[in-house]
Amino acid sequence: GGTPDLPKNVDWFKEKNGKSLSFIAQINFSELQNYKASQNLPKKGILYFFYSAEQEAWGFDPKDKDKFKVFYSKNIDNLENK
Repeated sequence: GGTPDLPKNVDWFKEKNGKSLSFIAQINFSELQNYKASQNLPKKGILYFFYSAEQEAWGFDPKDKDKFKVFYSKNIDNLENK
């Protein structure tokens, strides 16, 4: 939860009906470099997770593809807390 640090050129993710997706988490890969498991991950960038606030989709049905979003941004220089 909370607010993500998204690149300035990225708008908040929404469902087809216009409802905003809820922010779940972000992983900043540059903060993981001290862990052995990070060897298989990108050295920098942020991975973001968003999901429908109504939590009505399980992700099994292709028609639900607008109910969640996983987004990776390699650019971490121009972030904005949204």
